[in-house]
Amino acid sequence: MLAAERGVGKTFFALSMACAIAKGDDFLGFPVPRPRKVLYVDGGMDPLDPLELQQLVRSILRAAERDGNSKLGLASNYLRLLSHADQERGILNLTDPDGPGRDCLTEALGDSEVLVLDHLTVLGPNSNRGSRGNRDVMQWLMDLRRRRKAVLIVHDADETDWPVLNTVIRLWRPEPGGLVNVEFAKARGFIKPDPFAARMQFEDGYLRLHREEATSRKGRPDRIRLLD
Repeated sequence: MLAAERGVGKTFFALSMACAIAKGDDFLGFPVPRPRKVLYVDGGMDPLDPLELQQLVRSILRAAERDGNSKLGLASNYLRLLSHADQERGILNLTDPDGPGRDCLTEALGDSEVLVLDHLTVLGPNSNRGSRGNRDVMQWLMDLRRRRKAVLIVHDADETDWPVLNTVIRLWRPEPGGLVNVEFAKARGFIKPDPFAARMQFEDGYLRLHREEATSRKGRPDRIRLLD
């Protein structure tokens, strides 16, 4: 789960991560060993502007191109976007195990190895903590895990105690501006990386997310180290 208050930049952060995974690029100093196919499901963009999500991705890739990244072709092949704004009935309810929503999403997921759900409400109207719908969702997420699918859920609030979550990343802004603090609030099965700061830059149609030098461990990449 990626959790933060509204307006912190969760979608920008999650899209940047998805692009990095699709290209097999490092993300904020964390190595991505090889490209993976990603399905990014949007449930929050303005339905009157169905191109908004694509424009964000283009701005992120445009910045990578200006920085000399040579893997941009992978993003077009490995990153798939599914927005509620493009669907006649939006994203169908995913909390109902007998409804058509999960079948539709499974078909869209195809051979993708990573699923991003932005944000929690894309799951459906019964996805609040403690509800039956929530328990059904947890069982579904466990099924995806057994199928070797990684899932990232973007959430507006601080509800981070779902038992099925292996990892929770929290974002917050220490002050107005582009600086964002990144903290691993939960790390199951691996050693929790130290908190660090990242900067979101928006300029002339370019969107860039990079780690602040003061927290970059002298240029050495972080690694998700497994527990013994």
